[in-house]
Amino acid sequence: MGTGSGSVRRSPDGSVSVPDDVCVTADALLGRVFANLLDNAVEHHDGQRPRITVGADPDGDTVRVRVQDDGPGIPERQRERLFEQGGTRTHGLGLYLVRTLVERYGGSVELAETGPEGTTFVVELPVYRGDDTADADTDRVVSSETADAEDPLRDRWSP
Repeated sequence: MGTGSGSVRRSPDGSVSVPDDVCVTADALLGRVFANLLDNAVEHHDGQRPRITVGADPDGDTVRVRVQDDGPGIPERQRERLFEQGGTRTHGLGLYLVRTLVERYGGSVELAETGPEGTTFVVELPVYRGDDTADADTDRVVSSETADAEDPLRDRWSP
């Protein structure tokens, strides 16, 4: 968001609830998936202090990660092409990259809810099981502990 005196950065309020034993098969770019979702929640928020909640729930062979915000929602005219390659003034490459990476990991991403009370994206990723054979594209195991320790963006959202 720009102003006459330069860029203004809003510090969001947030909470994260991820069980310690959650592991998914992905690569080092998994952090970009969530960084893009978090960036969008802040950038497109219309208030002074965005509220963002992230939660992960293991469900059999997958982990469902919900990223919720309390922003104004996504306009209906933008929803149909939300995950397509953009590059326009109102629609960039972020959600296209999110979808591309998540599908590369064998998962999915969806816009679960949107409206004047906020937006919820759900990212579903395959659970890592010790006997999984990793392919060349997804050769790292990412857990809540390794993601936190290795993520160069982890301090980005600190108040």
